[in-house]
Parts: sequence; structure tokens; C-alpha cells
Amino acid sequence: LFTNIFVSRTAELFSALLSGLLSFLWISQDCRRLETEQGSMYFLHSLGVVYVLGGVVFLVICGLLSLAGGGFGQWISRVAMAGTWGPIFGLMAVRCMLSQQPTTQLCCLPIQVPTKWYPLILALIFQLMGRDFGMMSCLTAGYMYAYFPERLQASRDKLRNYEQGRFAFLARKEGFIAIDAAGAAPVFNPYTVGGERQDAKQQGGGGGFFSR
Repeated sequence: LFTNIFVSRTAELFSALLSGLLSFLWISQDCRRLETEQGSMYFLHSLGVVYVLGGVVFLVICGLLSLAGGGFGQWISRVAMAGTWGPIFGLMAVRCMLSQQPTTQLCCLPIQVPTKWYPLILALIFQLMGRDFGMMSCLTAGYMYAYFPERLQASRDKLRNYEQGRFAFLARKEGFIAIDAAGAAPVFNPYTVGGERQDAKQQGGGGGFFSR
């Protein structure tokens, strides 16, 4: 999650640091809303699955493309998966697939797009500024997590057992949102809902790990 600056060339170091700061701003908002909606244990489970599965997708895609040979094959073999943008887009895909909003505004543009495809469209725009296979790999993992819940997601009963069993020490911490205390929140868009604050305590839970 925090290795982007270590795999960036010196000339790209400033942009890598700036990208990292922007990603933390985004993750503190969008991921907090996922946690508020579905609970802290759901958030932690989805983050782990998306990141691990995204890594597998990344290795498979880059491994196959590196067989192309030539300059492209050599370039793809040196591509690294690092930073927080991958998990952000993966979790955004999970959230938007769960959302009841049919459409959402595309950043600052006066355009409404289907909510479930909002992360994909946004990721494609990001790709115009520089190819990021790690982002697309985690985005793919996020959609897989949403489309194959019986294989990749943990049931609410299992998550509830985690809260009361092996992860009870987390459930006792301030800000933890139990599965049964989760509530709905709007899809995060810094241009439309950035000024809104969802008070999770009104839903019967804490403010979430990202609320502080």
C-alpha cells in the first residue's frame, strides 16, 4: 500500500508523493463510507480479498503480456504494483455495485453515469494520465468480489462471528462499526458530496476507523 515512492524514478518522486497524498484523501472518504454502510468487518474482509486477488490478477496479466517479447515485453516485466490507488478503485467497485443509486455524477462534469460503472469510467480516465496495471487489476478484483459473493464474500453471520470471536479485540475499539449497526451513505464524489459528513453514531455505531 505504501511502496509507490520506492519504485518511482527520482524524476517521478514528487508526482508519486502528490499522488499518495491525494489517494489518502480519497481513501479516508470513500472507504469510510463503505465501512459506514456495511460495517468495519465487511470493510476489512473486502480490503484483504481485493488486494490479494488484485495481486494475483496483476501477476497473471503482466506475466502473460511479458511473453510478447521485444520492447513491450521488457517494459511490462518491470511494471510494479504499488500505492493505494489500486485498493481504492477495487473497494469503490464493491461499493458502487452495492449502491441503490442508479446514477452518479462523473466528478466535476455535468454528466450522469451508471453508478455500477462509475469506478471503471473513472479508472479509464486515470489511464489517460499514465498506465496503471495495478489499479486495473484491483478494480477487476473489486468487480469479481461483487459479482461472485458466494465464492469471495463472507456471509453476514460469519462476519458477525468474527466480531464476537477472533476479532473481538477490534470490535471493542472506539470507532468500530458492527455489522448490525451499519447504515447507508451516498457514493463519494469530492465535487458533489465532499462537504457532507455522515454521522455513523446516529446509525448506532461508531465513526469508523477512517473517521478520525
